[in-house]
Amino acid sequence: MKTDLDSASVDFFALVAELGRHRFNGYFAICTSGEGGFEEGTMVFDDGKPVASFYEYYAYRRQYVGEEAFKRVLNAFSNVTGVVDILELSNEQVRLLLAFNERAIMVPAAKDLEPRAVPFSQAFEAEAKSSVVPLTKQELLKKYRLAEIERKPAGEQVHSLALDGGDPLKPLFSEG
Repeated sequence: MKTDLDSASVDFFALVAELGRHRFNGYFAICTSGEGGFEEGTMVFDDGKPVASFYEYYAYRRQYVGEEAFKRVLNAFSNVTGVVDILELSNEQVRLLLAFNERAIMVPAAKDLEPRAVPFSQAFEAEAKSSVVPLTKQELLKKYRLAEIERKPAGEQVHSLALDGGDPLKPLFSEG
């Protein structure tokens, strides 16, 4: 529908009201730059009603859903820099998205959608940053499915090649 809108020119409460009037199916995403890097928040709409929220701090590998995400999306609109995209989905796509992301489902109360001034707070990012636990070497290898790879010292690898005739590709090209 609309992409690359300057978040400084988009009022959160007016946007939600407008999408409600149009019985919008889809989502809007806001991408902002925090102290540690990019952050992205998303609100999903079903027949004009906000029904789910997601928020991610990319630098800290932290994701929030539901009410915690909603608070952060609202806060992101108070940031001075950002980009908003509004994308339409079919009703079926919205239902599927909700079916696979049940923890993100959260319908804000009417009072939470009443227009008001919302000052920007860095406390949300500070919370995300403080909860980051660095991955151990073994966890990192497991994450990228490298934990199962057997590591041999370089000398052993060269020695085993010499015992096999020195050319590991030879069996691929031998005749017969």
